Amino acid sequence: MKMTMKRPLLVLLVILFLATVFGESVTIGKISITGNKELSRGEILDMLSIPLKTPVERETLDASISSLLESGYFEDVNYSFDEVKGILNIVLKEYPAVTAKFTYVGPKLLDVDTLEASGLSFKNGYPMKPYNLIYEIPRTKEKLAALFQNEGYFEPFYEIEWETVPDKSKIMNEEVNEPIEVHFIIKTYYLWDVELQGDFSEEFGMVLKDKLELKTFKSLYDKPSLMRLFIKKKDYVPKQEDIVEAVKTLYSSYLLNKEGPWDQKAVYQLMLLTLNNAFQSVKTADVPEGVEPSKIISFYLRPADYIKEPFEVNGIFVKGNENLPELSILMASNLKEGEEITNEKLALAIDSVYKLFQDNGYPFSSISAFVDTERGFLTFEIHEPKVREINVNFDGEQKTRDYLIQDRIVIEKGKTLKLDDYRNTYALLKGTNYFESVTINPVPVNKDALDVTITLKEKDRNGKFMGGGGWQNGINLNLDVGILNPFGYGQDIATKLTINVPIKGNKQEEYDASLGATTTTTSSPTYNITLNYSLPKAGGSNWDLSTSAAFNYYGKAEVTEEATASDATTTTITSKYTEISFAFSPKYRISPTSRVGFSTGFESISKESTIATETSLDSTYSDVQTGFDGLYLSANYNFSTRDDLLRPNLGSELSANAYVRGLLGDYGQGFFGLKTEYKKFIKLGNKDQFTQPTTGPVIGIRLGTEQLFPFNNTEGVYEKYLLSPDYYIRVKTSSIFDQEYYGVTAGSLQIRFPVSNGSIPIDITAFADAVFYRSSPTLVDFIGKDNVIDLGLSLDISIPMIGVIRLGYGYNSYLYANAVEPYWGTFFFGFGPAF
Repeated sequence: MKMTMKRPLLVLLVILFLATVFGESVTIGKISITGNKELSRGEILDMLSIPLKTPVERETLDASISSLLESGYFEDVNYSFDEVKGILNIVLKEYPAVTAKFTYVGPKLLDVDTLEASGLSFKNGYPMKPYNLIYEIPRTKEKLAALFQNEGYFEPFYEIEWETVPDKSKIMNEEVNEPIEVHFIIKTYYLWDVELQGDFSEEFGMVLKDKLELKTFKSLYDKPSLMRLFIKKKDYVPKQEDIVEAVKTLYSSYLLNKEGPWDQKAVYQLMLLTLNNAFQSVKTADVPEGVEPSKIISFYLRPADYIKEPFEVNGIFVKGNENLPELSILMASNLKEGEEITNEKLALAIDSVYKLFQDNGYPFSSISAFVDTERGFLTFEIHEPKVREINVNFDGEQKTRDYLIQDRIVIEKGKTLKLDDYRNTYALLKGTNYFESVTINPVPVNKDALDVTITLKEKDRNGKFMGGGGWQNGINLNLDVGILNPFGYGQDIATKLTINVPIKGNKQEEYDASLGATTTTTSSPTYNITLNYSLPKAGGSNWDLSTSAAFNYYGKAEVTEEATASDATTTTITSKYTEISFAFSPKYRISPTSRVGFSTGFESISKESTIATETSLDSTYSDVQTGFDGLYLSANYNFSTRDDLLRPNLGSELSANAYVRGLLGDYGQGFFGLKTEYKKFIKLGNKDQFTQPTTGPVIGIRLGTEQLFPFNNTEGVYEKYLLSPDYYIRVKTSSIFDQEYYGVTAGSLQIRFPVSNGSIPIDITAFADAVFYRSSPTLVDFIGKDNVIDLGLSLDISIPMIGVIRLGYGYNSYLYANAVEPYWGTFFFGFGPAF
């Protein structure tokens, strides 16, 4: 009985004790923290989450203190509470801080900031229990590997190693008191070369290798050192998708696939086998001394089976060809009657025939070979598919009217699809600037027919905000603001503002030895505003209509100082120009790539001059008003397949303009002008058959001339319309030539090397310009005996919404000839594409 009474009493006492302990609350007015070195007071308070000046239960307080230990940052945590002052004192002992460091051995594939932000499994620079770090390092390696894999890179073209200070054994035994450094070493490797292995000859392997589009470091190493400076080396570290595309390319050839690029079902398993072997066959490359570590990858390939046994060919025939003659096909095959043909020779022959069609602009053709071994006959059957249907689809809503689209599609139904038509259609659609993206996909229906599907995505923003300019007597800036295609009719409504601000002290001096006079010309700022409205294919017709109005204001001051034996004379002519013009310019579309048109309008230029003449004895002043006015007429022709305005990769441009100014004017300075210009852009290096990527060099060629013929040689041409060679010259810091010439003829050659193709493309451009000019209004010297040549390098930066900025260095023959001190070249900059 006594036992049963004591047990309930004991339980009651325990409950009362717990209620007393845990039910007690405290009010904390201040928290004192000591011992923290790496973690800030704020971070620790966030972990505690203890409210101040509010009752807190002991249980809650103990849990908050325990959370510090559970965080893994602290080796020891002690606390005490001063009930009188309401101060909670916390004494901490942190674990050693762990700092991660990343080092690349080889090209940098990802930014170190990205590795630290997304690759670490622990906080960099924070304390950590040393023993736990040993388990976090492998997790970090996994996260880092995942980052590289997400970017397409694969082992063994990168390796992740690590080391610690102090060494691993001390960390595992927790014999560490000082900070710990974890050093992740990322070794990256270039693709030095590709080995093609299989049962085929060396010649067969070389032809296969020529089809590879993989960038190998060996090919870069063979290039001139100057060219290597402008190439991103990390592009020579292959991604998984690069290997997959390379294998697809090989199995799209007639060497490995009897169906060529048109069907890969029969070789699908072979492709998978080649890929699997490739990823497992990477080995270290033997590279020349001084070359960074690289790897070699091997492809195991099997030629397509065309014939079982060799046979002697007695006759070679061609059928089905329409666009290329039989003789060209037979010559391309490199086969001769009477020779023994092996499976390998036949595969090479079919591949050569297909290449012939590719080179002549018919890459959509297919080739089949039929063999009659009994009679020794070989027949090449050519299939040149005709376009059956052209389908236009939109990725999203359609805004642009159909007639604006159809007019730019030069692919024709019922005809063989040519590569030029394919590319021109792409360039014409993309060149409208109506569409965010243009995709053209030929879909084979059978060997003799295909459908073409064009997918367009309209631009979301219709606003146009572009800038450009140049350098001539100061900085020349222009701003082009407008709306393009707002309602789907192709309207272009634009306001263009141009400002030329001469730099301080930019003066031009001329000395006339016969008079002993020096003339100094100083220009004032120039302001121009132009309003334009254009409507392509008005009402669905072939007429493009445009109208414009312009206002221009500028001025200059000419100071002539003439000294004689008896006196000195200073003549100052201050002139202000005000120009107003209107024009209407309809153009007729002969084809999607060419237009012919005319322009008519009226222009008026008012020149107000104040002439001040000062001598030691007298001063005179007079006002003179002159100018130029009259009707303006022109006839012009334009042809263009240029694929981009700022950064073209392919296409041609031809423009010709004959014009008359000053008709029925009051000043008798009418004249006839003729201007023509041709531009050609050629893509170099490996090209996709159907598109033009912006990753290879581009050659640009320009030939142009403009000639003026006054109606009255005595009156000449009004000063504004005279020409200057400066238009074609790149290497200059300010204007070199005055606007006083009657003819300019120029030729330019440039090669553009893309350095970056991101949101702000960057190119290195090597160029040379040759300009001839004439100062006489007569035709005795049509081309011009005087000339200037410049050449150099420029860095071209394409900035969205602003345009192209060009920074460069080069040689100018005119500056060299007129230099007082030794001439070592000229730094320059400009705005907009050179041409």
